[in-house]
Amino acid sequence: MFTQSWAPSIDRQVCFASASSAVVDVQAGTPSDMVSTRNPTVEAPSDLPNLDLLRTVAVLLVFVGHLMLTAGVRGLGDVGRFGVLLFFVHTSLVLMLSMERLGLTGGKLYFAFLIRRFFRIYPLSVLAVLSALTFHFPSAPWVSGYLETGWKEDLSNIFLVQNITHSGSVLAVLWSLPFEIQMYLILPLLFISMRRFQSPRMAYLIWAAGVVIASLEYIARSGGDLDFILTRYVPCFLAGVIAWRAMGSRKKSLPGWLWMVVLIALVASYRLSDVIRVYGPASLGVLHAGLRSDHRIWWPQYLDLVRDWVFAGVTGLAIPHFAQIGSRGINLISKTVARYSYGIYICHIPILWLCFTRFHIRSATVSVAASVVLTGIMSFALYHLLEEPAIRLGKRAARRLVRGRQSPRIAPRFSNDQVDRFCPAMEPSVHILGSRVHLVSAPRTVDYMERWIGMRDGACRQVVVTGFHGLSEARKNELLCTVLNQADLWVPDGIAPVWVARLRGQHGATRATGSDILREFFRRAQEKSYSSYFYGDTERTLGALTDTVARLYPRHRIAGAYSPPFRALSAAEDQAIIDRINDAQPDVLWVALGMPKQDVWIHERLHRLNVPVAIGVGAAFAFVAGTVPRCPDWIGNAGFESVYRFVCEPRKLWRRDLLDGPRFIYHVGMELLRSRES
Repeated sequence: MFTQSWAPSIDRQVCFASASSAVVDVQAGTPSDMVSTRNPTVEAPSDLPNLDLLRTVAVLLVFVGHLMLTAGVRGLGDVGRFGVLLFFVHTSLVLMLSMERLGLTGGKLYFAFLIRRFFRIYPLSVLAVLSALTFHFPSAPWVSGYLETGWKEDLSNIFLVQNITHSGSVLAVLWSLPFEIQMYLILPLLFISMRRFQSPRMAYLIWAAGVVIASLEYIARSGGDLDFILTRYVPCFLAGVIAWRAMGSRKKSLPGWLWMVVLIALVASYRLSDVIRVYGPASLGVLHAGLRSDHRIWWPQYLDLVRDWVFAGVTGLAIPHFAQIGSRGINLISKTVARYSYGIYICHIPILWLCFTRFHIRSATVSVAASVVLTGIMSFALYHLLEEPAIRLGKRAARRLVRGRQSPRIAPRFSNDQVDRFCPAMEPSVHILGSRVHLVSAPRTVDYMERWIGMRDGACRQVVVTGFHGLSEARKNELLCTVLNQADLWVPDGIAPVWVARLRGQHGATRATGSDILREFFRRAQEKSYSSYFYGDTERTLGALTDTVARLYPRHRIAGAYSPPFRALSAAEDQAIIDRINDAQPDVLWVALGMPKQDVWIHERLHRLNVPVAIGVGAAFAFVAGTVPRCPDWIGNAGFESVYRFVCEPRKLWRRDLLDGPRFIYHVGMELLRSRES
């Protein structure tokens, strides 16, 4: 039984998610060890904490390194730089995950991503720069004096392009942000290309190309200041891309507690390499390397690049192999620190200066305690007063860009006081070949689904999602036509019914594909913890689907999944399936048996299903899971999705597209002519 076989694989295959600053639309929650298909009270994996721990370690390395440096404590060396490397790996990984969750492609993905990221990074960094310029904070508390800057340096810091203009940073920690901003321009392009080429080797080839490009720039600049090599940290970011690509194919065979050990070992190894970097053969017995006053190093400068690339690469390769950490205490701490990590990273420098220099506190212990407390308070305030509102504003701006101006509303046939806001019968619709199709979008469809979930009146509502194929089959089969027209909602999946509606004056009609409805529902389930049961398709597709959904929408509960055998079921088997679905108590039952089988299957079992909504979505499981390439939006909106899918799956679709397609066009054309004549 598939229900038994896939449940343990969720624990191995589910991707990490993060509540930290890099994933702007994931909120923290309570993790669980696995998704249960039998017990509906067990929560789906939520915010698997390994990446939160990674980001927590990163920001603490930076903070503690600077704290000890300011306090004059020797021995930590340059571990703060390693913390920044971990930031880079973490950031690129969770940004690739966030682009998966956006569910966009092409230019819409690129610009929506950039808008969201700029609203995430710039508000706090601009505030930090303006504060430093206004109050004359030193760039670092261990550096005496204020960094005098001109208008060029000021603008470079505000726009975070110091590495391009060769300007100093008014706050020491700002040096890393230009490299991150510039990677924002590249990551969406990598995401789009890697979605087309599914081979895991592609990530390794891209990382190797990044190493080559950075090496060539170093050679072209004849060494020089490494901080101004634009591509210096590209391989470090690409290590996160490797981790993202490997997450879907690696078994998480190592326990979560070992991830903590690995992080400690990486920090210790980096510190050891720092000792060797400075002292070389004389490293034995040296406990304070990297703080030597002459700042000389033993090994060649280019090995600094190689060391950073190797440590970042090892981190990226290690991430996919570990299960989530099971300690609730550690999870809670890491989740909290990760959420406020960007504020900690930005504000700790001026706070260290205030506590150790400006306030003239004589006790080092009191200065350390005050620094920790003030940094926590300030990062908390900055997050809730500036970062979080900016994140929401960025989301709205990106959503507005993607959706553009709203299409002209279809004039209602009844006045507002006559229309129930959630009455499908009152929705604009079009009659095609004897069937009525409701002209509703994917978000509007999910509005109805939420309404029915909230009612919980014991009735199961059926949603039909089909295009010209369903209309063609309904024209030929009177019983099927009755079944489809008795559905509570018929959604236009495909451009054919949309075109017919537009020809009849319904110019605001848009298509709502099954995969669009799935993703829209998952996005809302992320906020409201809805649950789903997946029925149909193959075990391979269901396994990939549940892994993807659990990774991208951790607050959405997977109540269960089942792939029925490809044969006729006995009455006992059929009843056992219904009982399994009802016992799981899902909010929505998603059925993928193909049209028209799935819709007939739902219709015949409506009276036995204790589920608020049942919806047939055909090939949407495979599209969302990524096992079958989905047609790009611009092709589908142009009306060529059938051509695209025919090229991808000719053996499966030739009869429908080459025989039923022309017949559908003929019959619809004749119907349009008759309607105009009348």
